[in-house]
Amino acid sequence: MSNTPSRTSLRAPSPLKRLNRDLAPPGLSSPSPTGNRSPVLSQSRTLRRPMSMAALPNGRDRNSLSRTSMVNLQAPGTPQPSPPVYKGTIRVSVRTKPENETSAQWTVLGSANSISHSSTGDFSFDNVFDNMSTNGEVFRSAVCDLLDKVCDGFNATVFAYGMTGSGKTFSMQGTPEDPGIIPRSATLLFEKLRTKMATTTVKISYMEIYNERVADLLHPDTPEVSLRDDPLYGVREIGLTEHRVENAYELLGKVALGDQLRRTSSTQFNERSSRSHAVVKITLLTRDIQSVLYLCDLAGSERAVSELERRKEGAYINKSLLTLGTVISKLSSGTMGHVPYRDSKLTRILQPSLSGNALVSILCTVQTINSTTTETLNTLRFAARAKNIIVTAKRTNLVDDGAGNERLLNIIEEQKQQINKLKLELQEAKSSREDVEGRLDVYMSLTDYHLDDSLDSILNGPEMRTVEEYRRKAREDKREIQQLNDQIRRLISQVAEANNMLENMPHLNDLTPQMSTPGRQNSDVKDLQDEIRELKETIRDKDHIIKYLRGSSERRAQLDKITSPSRGRQSMALLQTP
Repeated sequence: MSNTPSRTSLRAPSPLKRLNRDLAPPGLSSPSPTGNRSPVLSQSRTLRRPMSMAALPNGRDRNSLSRTSMVNLQAPGTPQPSPPVYKGTIRVSVRTKPENETSAQWTVLGSANSISHSSTGDFSFDNVFDNMSTNGEVFRSAVCDLLDKVCDGFNATVFAYGMTGSGKTFSMQGTPEDPGIIPRSATLLFEKLRTKMATTTVKISYMEIYNERVADLLHPDTPEVSLRDDPLYGVREIGLTEHRVENAYELLGKVALGDQLRRTSSTQFNERSSRSHAVVKITLLTRDIQSVLYLCDLAGSERAVSELERRKEGAYINKSLLTLGTVISKLSSGTMGHVPYRDSKLTRILQPSLSGNALVSILCTVQTINSTTTETLNTLRFAARAKNIIVTAKRTNLVDDGAGNERLLNIIEEQKQQINKLKLELQEAKSSREDVEGRLDVYMSLTDYHLDDSLDSILNGPEMRTVEEYRRKAREDKREIQQLNDQIRRLISQVAEANNMLENMPHLNDLTPQMSTPGRQNSDVKDLQDEIRELKETIRDKDHIIKYLRGSSERRAQLDKITSPSRGRQSMALLQTP
């Protein structure tokens, strides 16, 4: 099931016309399209828009106007001067998702801004939107007037909270036919700044919190973003890039670029579920003020699943949402106990907002079906606790009777201290490196010294006396080898002569038949045969001599290696060669 609530309309106008129409004052907006309604929700829808109340701002009844609200309700585009300090409570709105089948146990009364269950009773909030409400209605009632405060120097935060598949991403981003809170905020923000753009700088950052790691969606190659305390901003995201934009089109282009890198996957309740918390940070900077608007699309809480990766993601998501719930509970109780902001990256980023230094609007999305009753009740209890948190927000004037300059001087002083600290750490690192390099040089010198001593002890030890004897024996072998070589040359010459004699033997027999008697001839032949046999034996001895010469040559080569200076360190190994 997709987390995008379905919408039906008679005719879909262009996105720009629809956006301009929805940003118009509530009394001038056209009626929302009709669709299938459950009996209960259809009745509540009729009660929410009586004709006698059509002219009231934001569609509220007269009783709701008497409640404490975050700002004076007014039509968009007509901002009033804001006091330097705002006191009130967090604005909490609840939106129900359109369903094919709605449980009869749920009752949604938009006119009374209440939602109830048969087993628990009523929950009342600043706004309750039924399943026929559009993103334009949600934006005008829950977010629109916060932008006046942002343009006037107040920080503000808007985030959607609810179980997976309940419509958070649809409410924050919407569709081309029904844009959500983020595109509507960008469009209206630049509309309000139209006359101030010459002196106003608008920057956007987009970050993702996935498995308790903060990543920059507009610069994915950047290492993990770290969070640091800041005396002026509360918490600063170190490593998060800021991109200057000149209009809403550029801002939404950056958001679309970041959405392509955001982690999503299919779950039991949502085919494309957000597996991370996404935070759009819009910074406005003028000569006098600086304000920040956070637009957060939180991942949804869900039940345990079997897949290992989904289970790991779900554990981190549920942990951060549980920490957020604990923080809300601590703040709403009014006690001065420890608030665990640092237990998760999400609450760390939201710390300045939740601690009362910013205007906050929370949109809780719920489903009114039987299978999600437990999750819906948990979301409503979270919303009820958040509604009790007191907000005391101040305009962030950069020049206010010297206070802004004092804050800037404090920041500069702290940055100088941080720089000095880093310089000391760098100097310590350099000293440690030099110490290690010095120790390494000493070690190498000692190693070379010990090697030289070992070589000297070898050369002056008893082993070298054996070497001298070996060299003397080698010289004697060399002389003997020379003598054997001379003898071999003589033997070779004799063999050649014997071969010539054998070749000429038949010819001599023909020339001297009459000169020799048969007995003498046989005697001469026998003598020659004996001489040939002796020569052959001599040749066999020559093979043994050659083999001996080869062995002597190898020993001489080993001796040369021993006496060579460049091979001195290998002397022991060579001495052990058989």
